Amino acid sequence: MTKLDFTISVSSFNILSFDDDFTADLLGANVGSTLSLFLADDDEMKVLRDHVERLATAKEGFSTFNLVFKALTCTGMAPEANRSPLHGVFRSPIRAIHTCGEEHLACFVSIQLTPDGESFHLTALEYSRSHRESMIRQEFGSWLLEEHVEQAVIATDALGLVVFWNRFASELYQWTKEDAIGKNIMELTPSEMTQEQGMEIMGKLMQGQHWKGFFGVQRKDSSKFIAHVTDTPILDNDDILRFIVGVSADYTQMHNLMEELKTLNADLEKKVAIRTKEAVEFRLEAEKAASASRSKTEMMQMLSHEFRTPLQGIMGVSSTMLSYLEEGSVYDCFATISASSRLLLTLINNVLDLGKMDANKMTTIETCTIPVLPSIRDSLQFCHHFALLNDVSLVLENEDTVDWTIQANQLRLDQILVNLLSNGIKYTAPETSVVVSVRQCLASDMVIEAMNAGTSDLKFLNSVALEAIRNQRIIMIVISIRDHGKGIPEEEMPTLFGEFVRLKVSLEKDRNYDSQGSRKIVGQSSGSGLGLNLVMKFVSRMGGHIWVKNCEHGGGAVFSFCFPKGVESFCDEDGSRADSSRHLQAHDLSKEDASALRVLVVDDSVINQKVIKRMLERLGVKEIHLASDGLKALEFLGSESPVELPNVILSDLNMPNIDGYELIRHIRQMNQYEMPPKAMACSADWTRETEQTCTDAGFDGVLRKPITFTVLRDFLAETATADAELNED
Repeated sequence: MTKLDFTISVSSFNILSFDDDFTADLLGANVGSTLSLFLADDDEMKVLRDHVERLATAKEGFSTFNLVFKALTCTGMAPEANRSPLHGVFRSPIRAIHTCGEEHLACFVSIQLTPDGESFHLTALEYSRSHRESMIRQEFGSWLLEEHVEQAVIATDALGLVVFWNRFASELYQWTKEDAIGKNIMELTPSEMTQEQGMEIMGKLMQGQHWKGFFGVQRKDSSKFIAHVTDTPILDNDDILRFIVGVSADYTQMHNLMEELKTLNADLEKKVAIRTKEAVEFRLEAEKAASASRSKTEMMQMLSHEFRTPLQGIMGVSSTMLSYLEEGSVYDCFATISASSRLLLTLINNVLDLGKMDANKMTTIETCTIPVLPSIRDSLQFCHHFALLNDVSLVLENEDTVDWTIQANQLRLDQILVNLLSNGIKYTAPETSVVVSVRQCLASDMVIEAMNAGTSDLKFLNSVALEAIRNQRIIMIVISIRDHGKGIPEEEMPTLFGEFVRLKVSLEKDRNYDSQGSRKIVGQSSGSGLGLNLVMKFVSRMGGHIWVKNCEHGGGAVFSFCFPKGVESFCDEDGSRADSSRHLQAHDLSKEDASALRVLVVDDSVINQKVIKRMLERLGVKEIHLASDGLKALEFLGSESPVELPNVILSDLNMPNIDGYELIRHIRQMNQYEMPPKAMACSADWTRETEQTCTDAGFDGVLRKPITFTVLRDFLAETATADAELNED
């Protein structure tokens, strides 16, 4: 790797001395030459001046950054530098773009002031090919943030000066990127927050905590709107705040809608309270309340779809980027996005299911015989990035010996496992593990264990019902999830499964620091108080039981639940199965198989089209067609020859003109196909009724939104494998 060493004057930036002749020969420089002659352009010189001034003002010892030098004889003088013959893109911190080929040296630079402050020593190391390729990948990620993330993304330094401003920030706040860079964020986006609120936010960010919330913001034209803002701090190795990355969106319409809903609900409650006192009008008011409840359910379904659309963009892009990246800071950022979006998806599902139960639309849950291990493996994979984020490992004991089945519902079993695993990760100490184990026992032994636990649903039963369960001569499959946290206080055990109940430990921040000074968090202050309540309801309504106890040795708590052991064959294509996007058999998708696929994506959301197209391109699919509704899809299919027709169709359900159900009926009636295409419905509706309707209409299955890179890869691999087997036959 090429190394440059010289000493430079602070006042004139002339070269005072070289540490070796190689540096002078490589750059064609002499003592007394001005350093700007050997940098790629004036912008690079400005970067250097800014860092030197910052060192002199702050009286710091050294600084590191990137610079691009000119090189006269770099290939002849330094062949060991392993330069790429291809021209790559190198971007400096002030956004200057250079072509780095044989005539340039893209370098990592360290500068250090001399004790008298009159000069500084500069050491530059040229990036190797792998470093340069890494920078190209980072440029692609920066391009995505700047041009294709449909939210305003703004980054500032610790003083509030803007260093990054994407295209959607310009659309939202009306300031161009050129106007914004280098300006104070408070001058560009005046807000209605108080000084106390601002100090509270900065206090959290300086401690490394994220902040999100709503407040009024003013645009360039002085118009105001309500912004939803998420601020993420970036700390250096000394835990000092260096940058703040803010993601914001206009939530005025949503805020007004929610305020209107609150007003309507408040008015409705007053009216119901008054009418209940009047027997004559009781029936009329009851009908009004029922109508309002239906409207609320429809609104929740609408919000569910609206929430999952941006989640498709976040989860799709983050999972795709993770497939590009190797472990590092950028990888960690996208892993954090992936983990956070999966937790948000879990919370959305919990809220919707709670609403269904409150409306008595889930009094019983249909069950069938399902295998245990696939659900456990999928749930561990789902929580993987969240566990990495918390420095917690996930362990499945006796995996190779367990092949049991249980009587349960696939979708609800998945939700139970994800909720309990997320809970365990949240309260487990860093650098420990959350352990999942499976065993079988008699119902009578299960009753004894549950009654001796800290709390259990069995403790709420009367003696007759308890005795009936104890006398059942059946085998129960018990799934246990153990964390390594502080455990649950005995006085809080009786209310653990209550609605909106949060443990006191979840309200406390217990921070530890290791010998290197890195922050560790035990018992994060988070959680809605819905997860455990829903878990108990799901388990009970599927005929199972649940209990919790603290570990006697080693700390932590163990959540155990059980269902009767399966006695029938696996479920066939009926409504009680989980969605088709879960438990896909993992396959490798070769480039040859991917290039043979011709995919038609039908969706009225531009976000979904872009994200799925990007994932397909990453997987190696060459032929990708997009349609915004069923009508345009049929027009495309009608114009193609039989050889060129898509062999895979991914279609949304709710679209203008022709929806997904009508589209698949038309496709199944087409005569152009010698072999029918693999058609999958892409739906944000997770209900069993929707899945059954899709299969009845002619879809081969359902991919549940948000669709991740892994789910799409496994589906395409399974499709390619099935096609290959058919061709062999």
